[in-house]
Amino acid sequence: MSTQDFQKILPQTLEIQEVFSLFASDDINWKKLYCYYFNALPNKNLVYDLNGNRVIKWIESEQAYHITRKHSTTKYRRHRQGYKEVVYVLDNQCMILINNTNCVEVLYSNNLKEAEILTNSILKFRAKATGSHIHIVVNDSNGLSLKSLKIKKLNCTIKKNYNDDLASLHERMVETFRKKNTSGLSLFYGIPGTGKSSYIRYLITLISKKIIFLPPRIAGNMDNPEIISLLIENPNTIIVIEDAEDLLVSRETENNSAISMLLNLTDGLLGASLGIQFICTFNTHLNNIDKALLRKGRLSALYEFKALSEIKSQELLIDLGKNNFKVTHPMTLAEIFYATQAEFEYERKPDPIGFETKMALN
Repeated sequence: MSTQDFQKILPQTLEIQEVFSLFASDDINWKKLYCYYFNALPNKNLVYDLNGNRVIKWIESEQAYHITRKHSTTKYRRHRQGYKEVVYVLDNQCMILINNTNCVEVLYSNNLKEAEILTNSILKFRAKATGSHIHIVVNDSNGLSLKSLKIKKLNCTIKKNYNDDLASLHERMVETFRKKNTSGLSLFYGIPGTGKSSYIRYLITLISKKIIFLPPRIAGNMDNPEIISLLIENPNTIIVIEDAEDLLVSRETENNSAISMLLNLTDGLLGASLGIQFICTFNTHLNNIDKALLRKGRLSALYEFKALSEIKSQELLIDLGKNNFKVTHPMTLAEIFYATQAEFEYERKPDPIGFETKMALN
């Protein structure tokens, strides 16, 4: 339906109840509320990666004389102020929406000039890319978007916490990840508890790029147009996918369409255009991974995290003040850092079958 056709079916005035019922929503859709205030279907400018609090301060000081209405939602967790969603209705037929993911929308109708002035002013408040934040892909009213979370810098020493072969690779990886507009893939694998996540957490604090955490379930739909759109809007970034076995599995054993998109993004047409670098972790054997991922030119780093040798394990335990613990075998970081905690033992019982199963379900 065209804009003109839609506007024909809009009533000349909307009662406030109809803002809910007309669009079949339990909550007010602010974009539809624009129709209520201005009786027109809005256009929209979206600006991502903003410092939302600074935008709010700017609007309420520099645009105060234009504000006719303000709607806000503030969510509190554990007696502390959480994030705020704010909508400003302006007298120049513009609306500004600031949501919890620090995305700002400027809605307008025929007043393009005023909307462009607002948008260009808001662009000044882009959040700086630092290694102290990670952006998580979330679903909100706009579809897939990013939510920024602050991460605490990890007190980590490569020499003490990891095997000796990681040190030289670490220097090359930091250099690679700092390069602009460079695509590639880094694969980290090993048994659980060997420090893959801790190392990534340490690594990204050394790099002034936007870091995006892509949950495995979303990554499994890498070829979805909505994900592709999100990636296009975030070039020159680093994307982290943990527990990525399902994404990386060989196409010889599984029907895996998403991996074709990953191949293109790491060393293909999209990779050359977007310059996105991927870090993927997995626990499965390397033989189960699609061989195309391991090709030269695409693979920036491949490293297996292993348990520390007995000597390094003992040294790290002493460094942590756990002098009384005697090392008898190579230990993972998880075993070392939680060496004094009690083990939780359990006996796995076979699943009941036949009549007992039916009784258990009733």
